[in-house]
Amino acid sequence: MRGKGINYRGITSFFMTWGFIVMAFTGLILFIVPAGRIAQWVNWTLFGLTKDQWTQIHVLFCIVFLIGGGFHIYFNWKPLIRYFYSKAKQGVNLGKEIIISLVISVVLIIAAIAEISPFNYVFEFSTFLKDSWIISEAYEPPIGHAELLSLKSFTKKQGIDLNEALSELEKANIKVAADKDSLGKIAIENKISPMAIYQIIQKLEKTEVPVEGADYTPEKVEEILEGKGVGRKNVEWLATEYKIDMTEVEKRLAKNNVTYTKEETFHDISDRYSVGPMDIAKIIMVQGYTL
Repeated sequence: MRGKGINYRGITSFFMTWGFIVMAFTGLILFIVPAGRIAQWVNWTLFGLTKDQWTQIHVLFCIVFLIGGGFHIYFNWKPLIRYFYSKAKQGVNLGKEIIISLVISVVLIIAAIAEISPFNYVFEFSTFLKDSWIISEAYEPPIGHAELLSLKSFTKKQGIDLNEALSELEKANIKVAADKDSLGKIAIENKISPMAIYQIIQKLEKTEVPVEGADYTPEKVEEILEGKGVGRKNVEWLATEYKIDMTEVEKRLAKNNVTYTKEETFHDISDRYSVGPMDIAKIIMVQGYTL
């Protein structure tokens, strides 16, 4: 008995089915995963896969789904033409449906870009889920994507003596092939997270103790706040952390016509005035600074 050949239409249909299922599942995962700086810092995984691996699977199956869709149209071109021809012959007019669906699609695109209510609740919920992974301050890297920095550069930025850091890591049985290796690479080779490496050497930091009433320069503000996630902090945190009297804070902000609420982050405030979070921080910390 002669065997049947491969049914390419069937393969295409199954490809699209698997593509849709995997896209939906990985899309849900990416909706809730922590932000990249957190995921890389704590070596976050879910079902044994990192955030980058989940992203790669999602992107690859998006491509599979698109290719499958293209082949689906190719293999079903004649039936599709016959369908539209028969509908036109029957006097079925889909003009309104096309316009309605197009308008809704455009509205959704604009809503996503402008974060229009109530659609923005979707993004706020995603942010809430992503932030829920941060269970302690240790989960926030001291510098954005610190895992990409070499051990030598990282220790320099954190005011840590490199030789002392290497000694501490050796005591903790952490092997460092070369100080030019990134924290991420060292962490992978020792099967720990970059955060764990930092926790071992953090005690060696020689940080400046904030002085009440100290006058900072714009350059100094950028230096000391770099990588501290200022955008997610609020005004009271900055005043408390760097010992700035709240009365002085209010006066400096009022001089620049900047208003705020206790709940607002620097991102919220800066977005309202079309400036960066660091600009608002400079107003508070630098005497006489204006936008």
